[in-house]
Amino acid sequence: MDLVGVEEVLKNWLVIWWRCEIQMVSISGMGGIGKTTLARQVFHHDIIRRHFDGFAWVCVSQEFTRKDVWQRILQDLRPNDGGIKQMDEHELQRELFQMLETSRYLIVLDDVWKKEDWDVIKAVFPQRRGELSFSKMIITSRNEGVGSHADPTCFAFRPRILTPEESWKLCESIVFRNRHETEFRVDEELEGMGKKMVTYCGGLPLAVRVLGGLLANKYTVSEWQRVYENIQTQTQIVGNCLRWTISTRFTELLSLSYEDLPCS
Repeated sequence: MDLVGVEEVLKNWLVIWWRCEIQMVSISGMGGIGKTTLARQVFHHDIIRRHFDGFAWVCVSQEFTRKDVWQRILQDLRPNDGGIKQMDEHELQRELFQMLETSRYLIVLDDVWKKEDWDVIKAVFPQRRGELSFSKMIITSRNEGVGSHADPTCFAFRPRILTPEESWKLCESIVFRNRHETEFRVDEELEGMGKKMVTYCGGLPLAVRVLGGLLANKYTVSEWQRVYENIQTQTQIVGNCLRWTISTRFTELLSLSYEDLPCS
């Protein structure tokens, strides 16, 4: 599992979640912390796949329409239905509500920004407080209040920031994933440089992955040194005050990954 530190949480979820009355799981936290990655691991897990009759994944984001979200859910649940595009909102609502109320489906609403966004799309989701529900839902959001607003009884989870040791372990797993031991060995100098670089990721798994991908095709100390110097150059310092915030770190690492691409 690539996301460090969630194995036990996932195991507990998968064993008990689908058997209990919890209808919704909320995964919240800052951008890059691993919300979508964790949701995908649950969504594609063998135990989950065996239990539900169908699955739908919709990335909501900031710009969306209710009809489009409803259409995409129904298209995932009924992929061979060519008439979905012709349905109006009333038909979509009726069809989805009946399906979600009577069958076992897992719906993921990824990247829901505001409580009000849930209010716009919630009409298709049966609210069954205090009794065993058939369908289940995962919501990911940067706003912790979205999940509790949608369902006060939801199971709320916040992925945590990685420690420097965990960050380096994750970075190593990406950098050396496709390298044979005889082809490349990390020496103390590279390891020291790598551990320094991952501190600039601020413990964000997504930023660590970007860095790992950036280093994965580099084999020499000079190549790693160039990446390290570029990262340091991107760091903004005013006087003695370091101002490279966690959210900026991912943006800067991502820009470095584009700058480092070879010319076509």
